[in-house]
Amino acid sequence: MPVILVSCDTENTKLHELFDMDKFDYVYMENTEEAEDFLDALSCYVPHDHVYYLSDLKTDVFAVEKMKSLFRRFDHVKTGNVLIISHQSFFQSVGLDVTEWQPLAFQSF
Repeated sequence: MPVILVSCDTENTKLHELFDMDKFDYVYMENTEEAEDFLDALSCYVPHDHVYYLSDLKTDVFAVEKMKSLFRRFDHVKTGNVLIISHQSFFQSVGLDVTEWQPLAFQSF
């Protein structure tokens, strides 16, 4: 199961590479208008089943702990695709530079 990270506040010039995916089974995203707009635009190409809005992803404080908690939310899922949408500084707080979409191994956190 791939976990895809996308920053809603970067250029994302290679986002078209995701359009070949069948769907996202789970989407976890920060609860902001910017992230919502981003998901709406992406949904024109890749549908999604379940969306979870997480206010924790709006701030960078305790980002590593938040990512660990987020990964525990879907550790029971054996197949499918997960999309995580947040802002660049949140991902940088956990040591990731997500200027373009980035896949992560399921067991990363």
